[in-house]
Amino acid sequence: MPDVQVTLKKSGLMPETGPTVIKHLQLMLNQRGGFPVLIEDGAFGPATEASVNHYQQNENLSVDGVVGKQTWTSLLSKWLLQLNPAETAASFEDLANSSEAVPQWQNQY
Repeated sequence: MPDVQVTLKKSGLMPETGPTVIKHLQLMLNQRGGFPVLIEDGAFGPATEASVNHYQQNENLSVDGVVGKQTWTSLLSKWLLQLNPAETAASFEDLANSSEAVPQWQNQY
């Protein structure tokens, strides 16, 4: 099975992932005590970038404001640990069934 990831970062345009993936990111950052507390609006703006930087610093990750493989791995592992199995399955099913969840996938073999 290939290693699949999605990378999010602030840009002048909405990332190709669509707002659903960014809303999930914002939710996870808020649940992990992110600062600033984010409005889960699906926009990767300055507040989301600042919260990503804050999270990366607290987790001893490279602080670059980019939600790449290391940041996703850290966020998802902590997020999954706090959910019960039914909630985890429902969350991923909601994301998978969303018409907006068509990220720019990068397959790494």
